[in-house]
Amino acid sequence: IVKHFSKNNLAFHGTNEKIYQKGNGNFLSLIEMLAKFDPVMQEHVKCIKNDKLHNHYLSKTIQNELIELLASQIKNIILKKLKMQNTFLSFLIVLQMQVIKSKRLLF
Repeated sequence: IVKHFSKNNLAFHGTNEKIYQKGNGNFLSLIEMLAKFDPVMQEHVKCIKNDKLHNHYLSKTIQNELIELLASQIKNIILKKLKMQNTFLSFLIVLQMQVIKSKRLLF
C-alpha cells in the first residue's frame, strides 16, 4: 500500500485517524477494503475496532515512518545512479581529451 501511494503521489492521511470512520484518508480506507477480502487483515482490523489491539501499525506516525523509509531508499537509489553516471561521464571526458591530444600530435 505504502509503495503504491508513494509511486503514485497519493495522500495517505485524511482528517480522521480512525478506521471505518468518514474522512480517514486513502490509507485507512484501502485497509478497510483489504479487510473485506483478506482474512488476516480482517482479523487485525477486527481487533483494532474491538480495542483488543492498541499497537496496530496503522497510525499516522507509522505511516510517516514508512514514507520516510521509502524516501530514504529512493534517495539512495538516485544517488547510486548519479554516482554511476558521474563515473561514466568522467570516463567519457578523459577519453575525449585523449582523442583531442592524439589529434594534436598528428598535426
